[in-house]
Amino acid sequence: MTFGEKLRTLREVRGFSKTDLAAAIGFTRRSIYNWECDRNCPKSIAVLEELSHVLSVDPSYWWEDCFPVERKQR
Repeated sequence: MTFGEKLRTLREVRGFSKTDLAAAIGFTRRSIYNWECDRNCPKSIAVLEELSHVLSVDPSYWWEDCFPVERKQR
């Protein structure tokens, strides 16, 4: 699952509208929309932590989607 798919699924399961979630974390509805469409994702760990808190998941749930780790080839 992509970051956007994870965010949308959790938001819906937890009963938040885009507007409600945006208000809860101090962002705009458009930001939530863009994140869910995978146009971009939060670049700040603090934002991911706030999303995690509001949606009741561990911050590591988002980590690889927003901060991909380059794998070294041997």
